[in-house]
Amino acid sequence: MARDRLKQAEAAIEALDRKRASLVVESDIAVAKARARDAQIALDAARRRLEQSTIRSPISGTVYSLSVRVGAFVSPGDELARIGKLDKMRVEIYVDEPELGRVRVGLPVSITWDARPGQTWTGKVERVPTEVVTLGTRQVGTVIAVVDNANGELLPGTNVNAAIRSHVVENALIIPKEALRRREQENGVFVLQDGRVQWRPVEIGASSVTEVQVMAGLGEGDRVALATERPLQEGEPVNPVS
Repeated sequence: MARDRLKQAEAAIEALDRKRASLVVESDIAVAKARARDAQIALDAARRRLEQSTIRSPISGTVYSLSVRVGAFVSPGDELARIGKLDKMRVEIYVDEPELGRVRVGLPVSITWDARPGQTWTGKVERVPTEVVTLGTRQVGTVIAVVDNANGELLPGTNVNAAIRSHVVENALIIPKEALRRREQENGVFVLQDGRVQWRPVEIGASSVTEVQVMAGLGEGDRVALATERPLQEGEPVNPVS
């Protein structure tokens, strides 16, 4: 009886082994492994896409312009934001061609902004022009200056007034550059005397974009005529305005 029971048990075990083998064949294992590999590849691709969807700035700084909004669609190459270190600002200064010869790297620069009257930012020339281009009716070169902006009050994209100091002349007599005229190969100005204009040759020295030093030919307090729509003539009567 015991032997019969042992044989029956062994037969039952063999039957179970055959049944198990019939349930999982080699082809099913290969398919399962292939599906597992495909799932892993898809998971890796999803992780890469997720990582690529996170935009990281290449520099530390302040986001001062954001071009997109949440939910917007973007394409490769689209501008998303502008980031900069606003403690120092690069300023483009358009200098007229005749003045470019006096500009060099390292010269001091002062910047003013009409939105903040009375405030001045200072810096230095970082780069001089490599070409002259047309700007409206002017021929100019673009000078790049770097100015300190520790308080962050000077904003990107603003229009500012710039002065580059090539040298300093103490106690100089200066006039507006627009008052200077050239006639018969000499520099001069029209001086206002007794309600009429009189031509007076002058010797000029240092100049800026808007002013010029008069070294001889004028005295302190002399009144000069500024630029007019038509040429002035010697002795022509005028009505000066304050």
